[in-house]
Amino acid sequence: MKLKKRYALSYVAKLYNIFNKKQKKTFNWLVFWTFISSITDLLGLSLIIPVVGLVMSETFYTTVITNYPVLAGFTKNELLIYTVAAFFLLIVAKNAFGLLINWLQVNFVRKLYVSSSMNVLDKVYNRSMLDMQKETSNELVSKLTYYQSALCSSAAISSLILINEAIVFFLTGLIICLYNWQLFFLLVGVLIPTMGAFYAKVKNMIRVAGEEKSKNSIKLYAYAQEMIFGYTDIKIAGTEDRFKNRFYNFAKKYSHNQAQIDFMMFIPTRIIEIAIFLCIILILVYGVFVLKDTEKIITTVSLFSVVAYRSIPSINRFVISMNNLTSTGFIFKDVDFSPTEEEDKVKKAPGAMTFNEGIHFNHVGYKYPGTNIEILKDCNLEIKRGQAIGIIGRSGAGKSTLVNNILGFLYPTSGSIHIDDAELTKDNIHKWWEILGYVRQEVFIMNTTFMENIAIGIPKEEIDMARLQR
Repeated sequence: MKLKKRYALSYVAKLYNIFNKKQKKTFNWLVFWTFISSITDLLGLSLIIPVVGLVMSETFYTTVITNYPVLAGFTKNELLIYTVAAFFLLIVAKNAFGLLINWLQVNFVRKLYVSSSMNVLDKVYNRSMLDMQKETSNELVSKLTYYQSALCSSAAISSLILINEAIVFFLTGLIICLYNWQLFFLLVGVLIPTMGAFYAKVKNMIRVAGEEKSKNSIKLYAYAQEMIFGYTDIKIAGTEDRFKNRFYNFAKKYSHNQAQIDFMMFIPTRIIEIAIFLCIILILVYGVFVLKDTEKIITTVSLFSVVAYRSIPSINRFVISMNNLTSTGFIFKDVDFSPTEEEDKVKKAPGAMTFNEGIHFNHVGYKYPGTNIEILKDCNLEIKRGQAIGIIGRSGAGKSTLVNNILGFLYPTSGSIHIDDAELTKDNIHKWWEILGYVRQEVFIMNTTFMENIAIGIPKEEIDMARLQR
């Protein structure tokens, strides 16, 4: 099976590729500290063996003081008390250290949310106006909100859990194999095929449910906006029930997709419980018919119970993390989340632009990509500063195209546009935007003061009142 078919594993690699150099370095350190944390987990687990041995076996104490004469001064009960105390202190220290690692992981994800959101926002704002129109506003908003939450809360956190539990499994398996290889192969032979079969069965279902949930969430957001902003129109038109029914249908689809994913998260625990119980039965059967030693049977079952106590939550977290990663696969298909090369580009400062004379169209032609129809053809136009003009024409005649060429959102496919003596290009467009003002036909109103709506994006205390009055 190729890696690209193992959705969860391939998504971890894709997530890593999204990181910048600094984030990759931080992530690598997190993996290292996770490895150290896993070792402390196993040290705590290993102390269970002498505790169980001292309680269950009559010969274990003798074996210990024979191999370690320095402990001969302690009675069996004293050694048991000190071992339990050491075990307890190690567990406390282990969990404190683990909590520190968790804090580092959460802090990493917190910063990832901000950087990823800004990267996507930069990519969106670097698009041309035509590229912006290829997606709805709701799709773009989802990329900056819902997708980011899924990337960080589901994909990033799940990847860290996946790596952590994989390390724990490997080291636990190694210790068990060294201590009792039969027990190791029993665990591997029962748990891996069981959970592997489960994931193979549901991974496509979870992936599809995640993709459908994403699509339906965008539509839900769009319909909710329509119903809120169109409240008066919908009421007067008498179409309230139609809008509600449409919203209800997509809410139902969204909840169905979420329920599918949620239900899949409950299944691993049940399967693991059955598999562990099967292992205990097999151990007992093996002990009765092969070992025929009650003390060894009790010790083996006790050891297995301790391993199971530590492994069941780990396996459950591991499988749930794989499911979470699979359900967020739609993110890694989005080009706005694809990794970009980090380049140190030296930007040339655009020269100064003035607007004292007017706007000049010199044989301007424009046709939209993919068509041979010229919307503007050999257009020669002069608009003097301070002049008031009207652009009149039927729908589709090119009025918006002309205005968008003046604004610099579209660039002529032939000819040129000059502001005074400077040709309008991508290099100086920002200087032009600093000069002009524009009121759209569909007015953009922010939920703030009239003054702040005029000075879009400038904090109230930084608004130039003299410029505002002009």
